[in-house]
Amino acid sequence: MADQVATVINRNVSENWTIHRVASELYVSVSLLKKKLKEENTSYTRILLECRMKKASELIVMQEGAVKKVAYQCGYSSVPYFISQFRKYYGYTPSRCRPDGNLFKK
Repeated sequence: MADQVATVINRNVSENWTIHRVASELYVSVSLLKKKLKEENTSYTRILLECRMKKASELIVMQEGAVKKVAYQCGYSSVPYFISQFRKYYGYTPSRCRPDGNLFKK
């Protein structure tokens, strides 16, 4: 189920995904989706974060665009929150990793 959730989110990671919308896309109830993800020792929030961070790492390495642009392309409306989430996930800020794409070996 986690893979299916990730597939739905990755179709367009910049969308404003909610657990209700993802459940609807998968034709399951929210409670069943939560239950199945719990059985897989994960959560909707964790999957959404992983999808967004993987996309962010790709965009930062591949393009010279501003961090603001990357944040919006990954579904974040707040740049400071994006930077905070990125730092929590990878251990450094997006701007620090730009010169060296090899930092993304998580």
